[in-house]
Amino acid sequence: MKKLSFILAALLVCGAIFGQEPSKATLDCDAPENFRGEYRYTDNAKELCYGTMLSWQHPDNNFWFHYDEEPMSGSVDVSCWGIRIPYNINKNVLFLTKVMFFKTGCTEHGETVNLKIYLGGETTPGMMAYSSTVDIEQGPDEWVEIELMSWITYYESPIWIMLETSNISNAAAYCPTAGNPDGRWAWSAENGLHDYFAVNGTGGDWMVRACFTNDGKNDTEIDHFNIYRGESLDEMEQIAESGKYSWFYYDTLTETPGHYYYRLTAFYEDGCESAYALDIDNPENDYVHIYVTGINELGEKDVVVYPNPARDRVVIEGMEAVEVKVYNTSGQMVKCVRGMNEIDVEGLAEGIYLLRIMDSDGKIYTNKIMKR
Repeated sequence: MKKLSFILAALLVCGAIFGQEPSKATLDCDAPENFRGEYRYTDNAKELCYGTMLSWQHPDNNFWFHYDEEPMSGSVDVSCWGIRIPYNINKNVLFLTKVMFFKTGCTEHGETVNLKIYLGGETTPGMMAYSSTVDIEQGPDEWVEIELMSWITYYESPIWIMLETSNISNAAAYCPTAGNPDGRWAWSAENGLHDYFAVNGTGGDWMVRACFTNDGKNDTEIDHFNIYRGESLDEMEQIAESGKYSWFYYDTLTETPGHYYYRLTAFYEDGCESAYALDIDNPENDYVHIYVTGINELGEKDVVVYPNPARDRVVIEGMEAVEVKVYNTSGQMVKCVRGMNEIDVEGLAEGIYLLRIMDSDGKIYTNKIMKR
């Protein structure tokens, strides 16, 4: 399928190495699809901050999502462990077809593991969508791949993949944590559902993976994705490589107001770098554009937000709120109102939320509230 000359491919590889943009030539390997960017508030390695969330869809048919990076660094004795995959920011339909977990040397032949998959839920699993008992036949230190009897649709809700066992010691294998608590959920009678690493000070990202499929047509392996950023389209440079299994990247920009442009390519194992991915919201653009107007704490302005904690409503007094967005601690926008200084929060779950308030001058202010 790859028709470019070896010389052109080599030049493109060298350009990527030195942080330059790839050539504008249309390359004969598939680009990532449904590229999207959103400037948002999120929990980045437990640090609440603003940044740009980039997301995309793989051009190939099947890809594995995971937090862990081999090799295994240890295993712990828990009865229930698993991962949470965030909601699909692109809102395009994918299907979960397989689950894979690493079987430690402590597991013996003939043991079983219960696989449970849930849809929805921020800090606790939502509705159960799949359950099965898996007979383990693999030997020590091998991956166990489970093909689902029915595919699970992944759309706008997070997916929880949990494994349970009552007769296997040290069953949960892990790698050093990359800092995302969604890669290290566990359950115990003492602590309930919790971030195992945060509670115990040991462990890491569970070696649990999920295989998704889409309508892609590519049969060539992707090596990684290249991410480019600039303050104009004429001055772009590569800022990151994202792994072959990834579908999102979070860029913790400085909060300096201004225009930021992002481009994305897929880099294949044979050296071919694709054309730029198209913006899903503006498909005539091979980039996404983020405009940062500036972020200020409400303390800089004579404004009161009350009551705090709140039960059913929050009132903003002292400014004209043109737009108010409400974010949970996972960075997901859960509410947006325009032209109103009173926000109904009765339907929100208990917890901490961030208000992102835009005034009539276009300035952005933030304030944290607690919902009871």
